[in-house]
Formats: sequence, structure tokens, C-alpha cells
Amino acid sequence: MRKVLVLEDEENIRSFVVINLKRAGYETIEAGTGEEALALIKEDPGIKVALLDIMLPGIDGFEVCRRIRAMDNKIGIIMLTARTQEMDKVTGLMTGADDYVTKPFSPAELTARVDALFRRTGGEEEDGYTVCITLQSGARHTLAVLQACGLDGTLVTQAQIQKEDAVYAQSTTGRG
Repeated sequence: MRKVLVLEDEENIRSFVVINLKRAGYETIEAGTGEEALALIKEDPGIKVALLDIMLPGIDGFEVCRRIRAMDNKIGIIMLTARTQEMDKVTGLMTGADDYVTKPFSPAELTARVDALFRRTGGEEEDGYTVCITLQSGARHTLAVLQACGLDGTLVTQAQIQKEDAVYAQSTTGRG
């Protein structure tokens, strides 16, 4: 399951984000303070993306971002905040955030950004496959080898397709 930590101190906004992420198929873990979020990340290595508000009681979202980066350089981080000034955006990105979304926000856009971050960070590794197609042309035939491997490198499946060059040329050019 794709896990997302949602750090937001305003419960109504947090609930809104959580509902939309769950509808998109994500498992969500909620935190209302920076300290709580850091504890949850330490407890659950399955969290691959974190959405962080900046203005929080206790430590702010910038500091949470810095500490997450110190613990885990691979986790995806999106700052989700009402702070719209350029300096805030630059600070968020410089402290380690991968993206910065300002409130009010579109739930569809936020979900698309989370999806993109999962693709970039490899957040779905346990279900992933690498597919490789190799074409080998000989004097009289073309051999295509299709392999699907798990991300650990183990071969899951392999198929070979061989065609005579003359038949292959005829089928692709329409001439005999």
C-alpha cells in the first residue's frame, strides 16, 4: 500500500486531504504536530511521501522537513501551506522539499503531485517490474527477447519471438 503522512494542525483541512488521498487509493497516516510526524516516520519505514504544513504548534514544517531529510533522503516531501511568498517557497525547497503547494489547492492537482512523487521516488518498489526488450538480428532471422524482472533483479518471465528476416521484411514493408 502506498503510504502518505499528512502533517496538518487544522483538523478540517487534514480531514479534507486525507479523504481525497484515500479516494485515490493511498493509505494515510495523520499528524497534528511536527513532533508527532517525526515520531510516526521513525516508527513506520513504509511512509514514502509526506505532506507538510509549515505553520504548526511547536517545531514548524521547515524544521520537520530538515529532520526528515536527515533521517531519510528518499522520502518524497510536499510542502502544503498557506504561505505564498517566494521566499517561503524557496526556503521549503532549499530545506529538502520536492514540491510546494499553496492553499487553497485543488484536490485533483494535489493527488496528481503525490502520484508524480511516488513515481519519482520509487514508492511502489515492492510491486514494480523492470521490462527489457532485446532485439538480435542475424543473417537470416530476428530474435526478440522480452524479460520482466522484479526490482531485485530476479527473472519473473521471459518470452522469445523469432522471425525469418524475409518474412519479417515482408510483413513490415508489404513486399515479398
